[in-house]
Amino acid sequence: MSSWVIGVFGRRLRQIVPERRIYIRSDAKTRYRALSPLAQIATAILAALTLGWTAYATYALIVSAIDGHRAEARFETMQEAYEARIDAMKTVQAGLEAELGASQEQGNLVAEQLSKKQSVLIKTANSLRNAEVEAEGLRQEFALAIE
Repeated sequence: MSSWVIGVFGRRLRQIVPERRIYIRSDAKTRYRALSPLAQIATAILAALTLGWTAYATYALIVSAIDGHRAEARFETMQEAYEARIDAMKTVQAGLEAELGASQEQGNLVAEQLSKKQSVLIKTANSLRNAEVEAEGLRQEFALAIE
């Protein structure tokens, strides 16, 4: 029964893919090469695999190039965002430096005012001591004059 199936398959195969002959002429000789249905099918399969592999490799190359371009675009976007953050931080830093400068000026004014008030206090304290010494001298003179 299996030989019958092989025979039917072989007849059908020969009907679909008949044997081909390739003629080769050189000088005065003519030769031919017969291609069986199986050899033709094997050649067609090999050609299809080669074409498929070429298509897949081309597709992979194109996708890789597109992904590389996308990665480069993402990198540029990240770099722009980073530079924007740096610019924002520089603006904040400039504001803080201005605020620090204003605080230092105000601190210098307060220190100057305190220095002036301290000078006035020292003068007042010296005047008070002089007045106390003078008052003590007057008390002693008064005490001597009363005695």
